[in-house]
Amino acid sequence: MDFIFQKSQKKNNTDYGSVYARIRGKGINKKYSLGFTIKSTEWNRLKQLKYSSSSYIKSIGIKYEQFFNILLKVKNDYEKSINHSTARQT
Repeated sequence: MDFIFQKSQKKNNTDYGSVYARIRGKGINKKYSLGFTIKSTEWNRLKQLKYSSSSYIKSIGIKYEQFFNILLKVKNDYEKSINHSTARQT
């Protein structure tokens, strides 16, 4: 699982986009919206680890540290939900 950013196609919101959780595997390529719309510059700072954990993501009103922890929790919860004994081998 990884997280992707998809830019908005709306005329007035080209600086913004949505954050998705993406799951890929053999025959699987799905993405699930996390419900966050942020600026592309804020997403780039997060992905490049060029942010201060105490600084805010102004577009959603929370700190980078909090947002990072949300993404980490989504990933951990997904990985815990997989039952490896019954999953198909890839």
